[in-house]
Amino acid sequence: MSQAPKPAARLTPDLLVRKGEVHAEPPKRPENDPLVQLTSRVKSSTVARLREYAHRSQVSKQEIIEAALQEYLGKMGG
Repeated sequence: MSQAPKPAARLTPDLLVRKGEVHAEPPKRPENDPLVQLTSRVKSSTVARLREYAHRSQVSKQEIIEAALQEYLGKMGG
């Protein structure tokens, strides 16, 4: 038997962000924690999204990637 589809989630004003209101805090990096180069391959569509978000939010791609990795590793216990 097929189940009826779930109703769509309600879109409420507290879920919306007005254009230009996105602000991200750069991750805090101790002065004695130097940056090291890391090479990876990422899908071109992901890079395009990263560039667009970095431009809109006026946050560097480096800061966005660092914050995303820190959050992921924190959630995964790394």
